[in-house]
Amino acid sequence: MSELRVTIAQIRRFGNYRDGVTWLNSNARELSTDLIILPENWVGIKVLSEDEFNDYIGLLKDLARGGINA
Repeated sequence: MSELRVTIAQIRRFGNYRDGVTWLNSNARELSTDLIILPENWVGIKVLSEDEFNDYIGLLKDLARGGINA
């Protein structure tokens, strides 16, 4: 059985999801982890529209694949 490397992040709240993902992208590259657990409401408390939510999830998928560049 292999190990699962988990990182729990306690970071400030961002005003919007794009700022949060940009920050995460610039800092997560330094981590050696398989899973990052983010705090609730870390990208703000505004309810996202369906398009915003899909964009947000797409950005996180790209980040997970190593595809976002700061």
